[in-house]
Amino acid sequence: LTIGGSFLGGIGLNGVIDEVRVYNRALSAQEVSALNQAANFDVVVITPPATPQGLTSSSPTFNSVSLSWSANQEANLKEYRLFQNNVQSAIIPAGQTTYEVTGLAPATTYTFKLSALNTANVESQKSSEISITTNTPSAPPTYPSKLQIKGTLSPDATGTYELQSSSYNNLPVWKRSDGVYYIY
Repeated sequence: LTIGGSFLGGIGLNGVIDEVRVYNRALSAQEVSALNQAANFDVVVITPPATPQGLTSSSPTFNSVSLSWSANQEANLKEYRLFQNNVQSAIIPAGQTTYEVTGLAPATTYTFKLSALNTANVESQKSSEISITTNTPSAPPTYPSKLQIKGTLSPDATGTYELQSSSYNNLPVWKRSDGVYYIY
């Protein structure tokens, strides 16, 4: 008889058993508790945290999305776990109820779920799943053929420079008074 092992050869009980009782049915929680109390064992039942509620998304961009949810009320809450496409992607401190997911691909659909973990490392069930699709980025701006790439911005005495509202490869674009565009 192996106790605590598996049919695949896992390690069983490494010790001595003073008494074994075999039942032809599963015992109720009350019956197990009564047996443990008679043997001077304390039975501690650790309740998992409540399932996180109210998971929503807002402000999706082409590469990020903001998530928020209602705070769990358990005093022993340790953290939240975020699941992106069913894979854990972030651990969020218990007092936080928002999270910014970054590094997403444009025009792609993602699913998100949330679970809660208490200080006894017992995890809740996962929240309802939400689905978001990141935005399609707008077309990059077009610039005249006079676009020049320089290492440092050193305006000459005769020209003035105006910062443009768009960028090129995440670098600011400046327009000189003579119509030449520069990237710095």
